[in-house]
Amino acid sequence: MLLVLLFLIQTSQLCFCKNSTSSCIEHERLALLRFRASFKNTSQGPLGSWEGTDCCKWKGVSCDTITGHVIKLHLRSSPPILDSSSLFVNYYFLEAENVNPSLLELEHLKYLGLSGIDFHSSPIPKFLGSMKRLRYLSLSYCSFTGWIPHHLGNLSSLRLLDLSYNWGLYDDDMDWISKLSSLKHLALNGVSLEKAHNLFQVLLKLPSLSLAKFSGCGITNIHIPRGIVNSTFLVNVEVLNLGSNALHGSLPNAFQNMTSIEDLDLSWNFFSLIPHWLANLHSLVRVDLSENHFSSSEVSIESILKNKCSLRTLDLSSSYIMHDLRVPSLKFGHGNLSGCMRGYVLEELLLRESGVSDSFPTWLGKLKWLRELDLSYNQLSGTIPTSLGGLSNLVDLSLSNNQLNGSIPSSLGRMSNLTRLDLSNNQLKGTVPQNLGQLVSIEILDLSNNSLHGTFSELHLRNLSNLSTLEIGFNSLDVMIPSSWTSPFKFLSSMGMSSCNLGTQFPQWLKNMTFLFRLDLSNNNIGETIPFWIVEINWMETLDLSNNYISRSIPKMFGHSIPTLFEIILKNNLLEGSIPKSLCTINSLLVLDLSNNRLSGTIPQWLKNLEHLEMLDLSNNSIGGTIPNWIQEMNWMNRLDLSNNQFSGSIPKNLGDSILNLLELNLKNNLLEGPIPNSLCKMMMLSVLDLSDNRLSGTIPNCWRGMSIDILNLSSNKLSGTIPSSFGESFGVKWLNLSNNSLHGELHEEMKNIENLEILDLGENQFSRIIPSWIQTFQGLQVLRLSQNLFNGDIPSSLCQLPFLQVLDLAGLIGLNLSHNNLSGKIPSKMEDMKSLESMDLSGNHLYGLIPPTMSALTFLSHLNLSNNNFSGPIPNGPQFSSYDPSSFAGNPYLCGDPVGKACSPKGIIQPEPPVNVEEEDNAERKEKVLFYFVVALGFITGFWGSIGVLIYKRNWRHACFRPVENLADILYVESMIRMARLKKMIKKNH
Repeated sequence: MLLVLLFLIQTSQLCFCKNSTSSCIEHERLALLRFRASFKNTSQGPLGSWEGTDCCKWKGVSCDTITGHVIKLHLRSSPPILDSSSLFVNYYFLEAENVNPSLLELEHLKYLGLSGIDFHSSPIPKFLGSMKRLRYLSLSYCSFTGWIPHHLGNLSSLRLLDLSYNWGLYDDDMDWISKLSSLKHLALNGVSLEKAHNLFQVLLKLPSLSLAKFSGCGITNIHIPRGIVNSTFLVNVEVLNLGSNALHGSLPNAFQNMTSIEDLDLSWNFFSLIPHWLANLHSLVRVDLSENHFSSSEVSIESILKNKCSLRTLDLSSSYIMHDLRVPSLKFGHGNLSGCMRGYVLEELLLRESGVSDSFPTWLGKLKWLRELDLSYNQLSGTIPTSLGGLSNLVDLSLSNNQLNGSIPSSLGRMSNLTRLDLSNNQLKGTVPQNLGQLVSIEILDLSNNSLHGTFSELHLRNLSNLSTLEIGFNSLDVMIPSSWTSPFKFLSSMGMSSCNLGTQFPQWLKNMTFLFRLDLSNNNIGETIPFWIVEINWMETLDLSNNYISRSIPKMFGHSIPTLFEIILKNNLLEGSIPKSLCTINSLLVLDLSNNRLSGTIPQWLKNLEHLEMLDLSNNSIGGTIPNWIQEMNWMNRLDLSNNQFSGSIPKNLGDSILNLLELNLKNNLLEGPIPNSLCKMMMLSVLDLSDNRLSGTIPNCWRGMSIDILNLSSNKLSGTIPSSFGESFGVKWLNLSNNSLHGELHEEMKNIENLEILDLGENQFSRIIPSWIQTFQGLQVLRLSQNLFNGDIPSSLCQLPFLQVLDLAGLIGLNLSHNNLSGKIPSKMEDMKSLESMDLSGNHLYGLIPPTMSALTFLSHLNLSNNNFSGPIPNGPQFSSYDPSSFAGNPYLCGDPVGKACSPKGIIQPEPPVNVEEEDNAERKEKVLFYFVVALGFITGFWGSIGVLIYKRNWRHACFRPVENLADILYVESMIRMARLKKMIKKNH
């Protein structure tokens, strides 16, 4: 009886406790209010409800139902917004300068969640380490910075610790974590742990840890133990995330003991080998190995899937880099895939750009639960199997950018749940099955860039009411849709029908597509003017009507009607008139391409209002006037092409001062005059600069240091001076064309620093001296043109060390003192090493000797001109030389062989003496003249000073020599005076 009474008392107490509604403790309520006061925006989030006396009823606060103590505080704020332009945008509902220490008064607190609150780069407070009852501590996305306080190691009851995505946090010693023996979940994503080399040594000591996330922590192979490791952590861990680190080589062998692993994320690393043991991790539910650098795999896709009966996601996308064709590629495997008796539950097979080089396996049809299959950007070959049509749960099927052939199987039309079908960029043939029109759920249908043919009609589209994107361009389809047809599309936003034989008229059934963002009708035979209904599609962002026969002028209201346009592409049409002013109202415009039309007038001034314009192409029109100065204010411009017009005047002096993002500047074939502005050198992003075929004068600016232009073309101008030395100072040009100017001087040695040079054209100038031997440093050189200059001397043998040279033109080189031809010497004997040579012109020089027989090994040499030299001996035999025109050897009187119709004597042809070097002969003649004048001057000096000098210094010799002369002079003077007196008397008598 006593036992029954005790039982009833205990039961009543339990019931009383269960129904207790104790309010919170007063000093804890005051502590919460002080904590609330530390926030700047207390009206937002759960803090707005913190009113009244019972704090247990406040949002985010939970109390023990018996004692009334606060045991849980959950104030998780709005997570940061992820966008495409930056990693994370710091946007929080709650913010405070730091974590208020009033939390210490919540002595019974077990759960503290402050994720998403902005604590303004303050450190994690050390006092949190004294809250020893905490089991849950979540401080992710809080903007904490500095060292992780090791005092957190005192929280021995902690089950979960999340410090993720506090980008300023770091640590170099993780030993404090080893004290958290009860820890099950540890997340340190985004925390810098580069110097924490003991990380995995500590993790291996945590027997209860089942979740470990270290994405973006700077972890390298140094952190991971080598070889096989026996550890309770590895056996028990279920979730391991090491994505976005710097791991490389094979997947760590230590991981093969993770027999309980369900979620393995090793994405965004530098792994190169998929090991065989990955197939043995049978408990996996999700595997993400995407964005790595795999070059080989010890297992096939089938081996990975075979015994993984719980696997739902396998992601190897963007993970394979083929450096060498000999490297084995990833294979599907063509077995039966029979490891799971109850079937497979795989939902996502993501192999985009994963290096798969194989045909479709038959076992794909067994993956009945598959929802997403992405095999795009691989090397898949063969046909698309009809069994794919049996995957009724498939929502997304992408097979684009492969080498698939054959026809599109009609079984694909039975996939009623399919929302995306992308078969673009393959080699598919045949017609488009009409039953694709039964894909009632389809939103994206892309069949573009194949070899499909036949008729594409409204029957292919009749039930596709959910369609948002239709791409069928770049095939050989004939789109035959009646103008009166009413489409079922509700929200069609993108339409691509390039090269679809639409006929001469715009398709009228597009009139009601009011939600179109993108319309591509390029490369058809449309010959109408641009209809008004196109310019009335208010939400249009991209309009491409290029490569048609559209005539007349651009509609004047174009810009007013479509103010949202980003791209206008009207190139290669028959448009006339001027650029309409209404375009200036399209403030969002990024691309304006009106090239290859018949437009005239000038560049309108209002075009400067398009301040976001990135590409302006007005090339191949009849636009004239000067290039306006305001173009230099287009700060976002990255491509400007005004070539093949009638622009005159000078290039704006300050063009390069503001357009610092310009990648391509093409002003060729105009009437531009004046110097090349120095400001162009400020465009450090410039990759193409073409100012050819103008009337530019002056010297080339010497300011190219540090630039990395790929193509520089200044040919066919009136430029003078020498090649700037700055070309060789960090100048990464691949194509340098300075031909047809008046440049002079020698090729200075600084040019050899242009290591990436592939084409060098210096023809039709006045360059002199020898062809330098350092030209061999251009190991990638394919075309070398030095014709019609003033070079002399031998052809340097170093040219034979250019393995990729395809065109060699040294024709018409003029000597220093002759009107024509001055290169001398022989063809280098190692010419056979130039295996890639396709064209060689050495005509019009003073070259002599034999044509090297080894030149017959130049099998790619399709053009050879050795005319007007002094070559001798037999022309080499072989099919290569017999294919050259006889004119290639004309003007070499001592050559013999079939091409010149002169038989070679068995005793051989008399070899002519090497031609006299004109320069040496001139030098000898110059020396003789100098010697002659020197001897004459020496004789004169000796004779004159030998006689006159003695008379000056010897008076008695001077008197003895000149006294008889003086006496004779006196006699002659007296006699002349007497005769003059007689003559005067006779004259007086006569008067």
